[in-house]
Amino acid sequence: MGGGGGGGDGGAAAREAARKSRIDSSVRSINALFLDPTTGQMVDSRKQALDDVESKVQQRFLPEFQKDTVNAQRELKFAIARRGLSGGSAQSDASSRLRDRVAETERDISQRALVARNEAERGQQSLLDNLIAQAQSDTDQSILLNQASSGQNAAINRAVDSAKAQALPNAFQDVGTLFKDIVERRNFNQGVRTGLSGSGFQNATPSNLFGSGSSNSGVETAS
Repeated sequence: MGGGGGGGDGGAAAREAARKSRIDSSVRSINALFLDPTTGQMVDSRKQALDDVESKVQQRFLPEFQKDTVNAQRELKFAIARRGLSGGSAQSDASSRLRDRVAETERDISQRALVARNEAERGQQSLLDNLIAQAQSDTDQSILLNQASSGQNAAINRAVDSAKAQALPNAFQDVGTLFKDIVERRNFNQGVRTGLSGSGFQNATPSNLFGSGSSNSGVETAS
């Protein structure tokens, strides 16, 4: 009696097999945009895009900061020369402090670039997880692939824009008087060594460009 090809289930098994095949195809296609199917590592195009995030953030800050550094070096040189301190230990100490500030800001820029890269990578991973979930719900593959392309770019742009929106602190705001604290401290320490005490000691405490009060004041004591 009538045995057609539906296996008695009205074709339900065939439809389920086709659904699973579509899902498997979508999952493989989506994963291939993010991960190498052979190694399981990030595909080169994605890795390059994330590397570009770091480069874009660094290029947002570095050129301007390098110009500011040159101007700060010139300003410090002139300020010291005007006070007749060229060639002395005050100039050496001030230049050392300036180099420390440059190095600190360069580290800050590098850290911002790395944070942006990590943020972009997390955004892409979240996108991948979402796309796989949609694929397993049998969403049309062409829709998912379009979302994958636009979504990866969006994750990168969000991370870059977020990093660029954060201004760098002004590392050279007081560079014209960077040596002033050094001179004051040297005079103060000389007073300590020659027996300055009592209220005179308190009144002679120098201002500190990097803070105030007694903590980390750099006071030298005679050995």
